[in-house]
Amino acid sequence: VAWNCIDLDALPTAEERKKISREVEMLQQLNHKHILRIRDHWENPQTNQLCFITDILQGGSLREYIRQRKVNLGRVKSWCLQIL
Repeated sequence: VAWNCIDLDALPTAEERKKISREVEMLQQLNHKHILRIRDHWENPQTNQLCFITDILQGGSLREYIRQRKVNLGRVKSWCLQIL
């Protein structure tokens, strides 16, 4: 598993902080082979961070994948649209 944290102070508005919390909650409920699974999440009031535990991806990051292969810009744009 991997431990991740989001600095809530870095988000510009309270609405953005609520959005990111809702997104983490939604992702925790998903169970899909192509979506990173969130196992647990919590807010740390001492550091004002949203922390969550995910599975570890063995294939590396998307950035590494793109750098290691010849991927054209159109494909990268397509992936970015899917992510957003």
